Amino acid sequence: MAEDLAAAEARHLPVIAAQPTLRLELPEALQQAPSRLDMCSKCARAVQQLDREARKPVGQRDEELVHKLHVKRNRWGLANAQALRAAYKHSAADWDRDPRQCCGAAQWATQRIATSFRALADFYNQVALQQVRPGCAAGGAA
Repeated sequence: MAEDLAAAEARHLPVIAAQPTLRLELPEALQQAPSRLDMCSKCARAVQQLDREARKPVGQRDEELVHKLHVKRNRWGLANAQALRAAYKHSAADWDRDPRQCCGAAQWATQRIATSFRALADFYNQVALQQVRPGCAAGGAA
């Protein structure tokens, strides 16, 4: 390969060399998360199944299935909260811009919007944490 490069340089030919692929590491706020619609639909199906099973009379109800459906609903609810948190973090990162690019009013507006999205992300982070704590005991039983 070294001889080929030297020969190409001597003849003044363009040299095409393979470059290592550039790998971009995205910040946590921009990493892809499951879509919110997917999480909502799976959670809604679990709630519907749980509702159908819970409405049955006591003698016909399968308590083990009811418990499993409760755990499933809580897991999908947690995944939904995590997806919302990721979406709001992504939106906040989108609105975080260099404030020198805009006029004063636009700077204020973009900062307020980014702060709003960060607050929503923090709220759903708390929702996810609250769902994890009680779900730890129930999750191990399923």
